[in-house]
Amino acid sequence: MISRAHRLRDSQEFRAVSRTGIKYRTPSLVVSARPSPNSLNRFGFVVPKRVGNAVTRNLVKRRLRSACSEFVDTPFGLDFVLRAEKPILDLNFQQLQDEVSKAFETLQKRSK
Repeated sequence: MISRAHRLRDSQEFRAVSRTGIKYRTPSLVVSARPSPNSLNRFGFVVPKRVGNAVTRNLVKRRLRSACSEFVDTPFGLDFVLRAEKPILDLNFQQLQDEVSKAFETLQKRSK
């Protein structure tokens, strides 16, 4: 579970990270990142309707939250917004975890 302090909750925060942050794209995921104002890693998730119905979108969000939970205490100091695309449904959890970790490491290197 990702604690409240580690979540993006305001739509303005989502917009700021998505528009001004650096991006990492895969066929199933777009990850945007920008430095966090309080040096905590914070995460936000966007799963649009084109991914599927409400049940499917909630499943994708749960899987993304679980994949990100291991990065809560890493010293990145970034805000992340993860946007799911339709091919995410074809990935098993291990593949999703690998994509997320590669995206976070790449964005952390690029943000310095």
